[in-house]
Amino acid sequence: HCEYFLAKQGGRRPAVIVLHILDGKFIAERLLCGCLAASGTNALLLKMPYYGPRRPPEWKGRMSDDIETLNSGLRQAVVDVRRAAVWLSTRDEVDPKAIGLCGISLGGFVAATTAGVDGNFPRVAIVLAGGDLVKVLDHRPREVKVLREAAEQKGWDTAKLTELLKPV
Repeated sequence: HCEYFLAKQGGRRPAVIVLHILDGKFIAERLLCGCLAASGTNALLLKMPYYGPRRPPEWKGRMSDDIETLNSGLRQAVVDVRRAAVWLSTRDEVDPKAIGLCGISLGGFVAATTAGVDGNFPRVAIVLAGGDLVKVLDHRPREVKVLREAAEQKGWDTAKLTELLKPV
């Protein structure tokens, strides 16, 4: 599930996959994608698992509400980004050697992870994101309060969180 912002300049242009923040309203990301397209770069806003149309109708939470959902959601998001890059590379208007990646906040974690496992993105921009998810959980910012409380209720300490989130 994506929104594609096509550059009006024509010809083969660079492209950027944009990943959203935790709140999932896509406001900042749509603004960024619009600015990229206006300046000649195609932009693809990728909606991560459990956000927007990818949220199951009966599910009222966020991807960050429990460790298992976060772990599987982030892993799926990495696969989705890689698939999105392949799709972009097949587009006539996209230079397949100039596909970048930009993640904001939660999307920054996914962008960093994807860039680390993929190695095919010539440009990666990580905006307002940390680099160690377990440390973020240990510092307890408001954005991960529910996740941290759920982990504590299960008796998961920092060592257990490190083990569980190692794949991410």
